[in-house]
Amino acid sequence: MDKLIKSIEKYRFNTFIEDENTENIEINCEMISKTNFDINGNLLLSITYDKNGNIAEHIEYKYNTNNQLIEELIFDENEIVEKRNFEYNNDNLLILEKIFYQDDYFDTFNYNYNENKQLIEKKLINSDNEFESMIKFTYNDDKLINESEYNAEMELTDEKSYIYDDKMNLIKFLHYNSLDDNTKQTIYEYDEANRRSKTLNYDDKGNLISRSTYKYNEKDQIETLIEDTTLQSLSYKLYYDDENNMI
Repeated sequence: MDKLIKSIEKYRFNTFIEDENTENIEINCEMISKTNFDINGNLLLSITYDKNGNIAEHIEYKYNTNNQLIEELIFDENEIVEKRNFEYNNDNLLILEKIFYQDDYFDTFNYNYNENKQLIEKKLINSDNEFESMIKFTYNDDKLINESEYNAEMELTDEKSYIYDDKMNLIKFLHYNSLDDNTKQTIYEYDEANRRSKTLNYDDKGNLISRSTYKYNEKDQIETLIEDTTLQSLSYKLYYDDENNMI
């Protein structure tokens, strides 16, 4: 692994009241994740933990001299279970991605771009060199407005639409899935300073299922993040160093 210069660990503190008639309070600390970065700010290591403290996900990353990701390794109990390799063209655009699995099979993704160097097509080819699926991307100037995914028979299986306001802020995201034949949506709200203030997620019946609220400091950095679901509400306090990096 490349030289490590920064490591971030995140913890969750849970407070339990043993008896509402007493003042006995139990505080439980859980490690949520650990991330390591190199001198260029590239992510080298990402580990997340489950509620029992066991590793839920372990991924390591490698980069070329242009700080482009060239390899991604996914581990399970210190064993590599999946490897991804990435290749780029002379314009530093990703053109090829290969995914290798434990059963010796692999998938290949080919990326195609328009004259504006915008990704317009992503094709999946399997180990037998057979076409499996495709995603097409549509833009309005520099804004992505649609992603449409098709199967081997070129039938629409998934569609994502992006809607913007006059200030080109993303205000609505629609996600259609043909398997469930439904559409879910996410609404984004902004404050008077044009900073995102809320993210609202709705199910296919229009019911609000989660909400994220952002509060900012005097430098327009997110200072407090509040995440509400139908089951719980979590509040995160974010801190920054003298160079405005989150710590």
